[in-house]
Amino acid sequence: MDLWELMVPAQYGLTLVSSGFNACYFAAYTQGRLLPRRRVGALVMAVLSAATFVESLVYTGALGQGLSRDQIPLLGSGPWLLSRLLASGGSLLVSGLILRSLASSLGSRGEEPETRDTRHETRDGKGTRRG
Repeated sequence: MDLWELMVPAQYGLTLVSSGFNACYFAAYTQGRLLPRRRVGALVMAVLSAATFVESLVYTGALGQGLSRDQIPLLGSGPWLLSRLLASGGSLLVSGLILRSLASSLGSRGEEPETRDTRHETRDGKGTRRG
């Protein structure tokens, strides 16, 4: 068994778990009290995460069926490896940001989540609003 045969299923497994977690988180996040643009952003992230999940699920299934890089030449190519590493890395980074946010919110229990646009406010909560 060579390194490829160990690395690829592990990479797909990590991507499968992290993108599934991300999709569930963002799907649940769309149900909260949010500004419309945040709801749309969460929906977009849920769809992208679900797409990454399904892609990883399909490739994991192909590998589970015994298909190898000899049978699917694309699986052994440099561009394939780069694209999958980028997708996997992106999914893992998003999962890390979600976990950091969840850990932060556990530390500040009892506070309401941010549901308004504060980009034009100063530190004292005052500022100009532009429509």
